[in-house]
Amino acid sequence: MFAQQIKLDYPLLSAFEAPDVITNYSGWLDQEKRLSNRAYFVIDKQGIVRFKRVMENPREILPAPELEKALEGLK
Repeated sequence: MFAQQIKLDYPLLSAFEAPDVITNYSGWLDQEKRLSNRAYFVIDKQGIVRFKRVMENPREILPAPELEKALEGLK
């Protein structure tokens, strides 16, 4: 599992595994085609979305410092 490989101590959620959680909130996933743009969400323990970034291109990756800054906000 990816999260174990990089030793994360928080869960990751796949939109295809839980479409009712992610897609209804964001509207970025085409379930019929099983395609989406790359998107990043940080959700706190209370289930509140604290960070959301949908990339213009599915090949575009969020710079690590930007994601780290979003995660810092949870501490």
